[in-house]
Amino acid sequence: EQLKKLSPETEYRYIVFDFNTWYSADAYKDMFSQLDGFGTEISVLVNNVGMSLFKPFELMPHDEIDRMMKVNTMAVLHLTRHLIPSFLKRNQRSLIINVSSGLGLNGAPGLGVYGATKAFVINLTESL
Repeated sequence: EQLKKLSPETEYRYIVFDFNTWYSADAYKDMFSQLDGFGTEISVLVNNVGMSLFKPFELMPHDEIDRMMKVNTMAVLHLTRHLIPSFLKRNQRSLIINVSSGLGLNGAPGLGVYGATKAFVINLTESL
């Protein structure tokens, strides 16, 4: 609503996914199909995905580590990889916004895995 007030001539579309429970290869294919089905150029990607568990590293279950790694890194990686070729072909500027955390720069006790995933996002962003 607020975006439409600022720029009524701009078309806004978005897809919301719960990556906390939905991060399989088939899920990505479905999501990419929906993105490609918009029928218009996508010019902005906002990667604002993440989950966290506050737990000492040595007590964190392996399945929770895997889930956090997939949610916090693979979603950003695959969405960016899927859209970047079309961004580079556009005759206009495109924008990728990757939301991370200060914990990606400076870790904290109990949030080591989370901080490592956000460091990944920061590093990927800087490399692009």
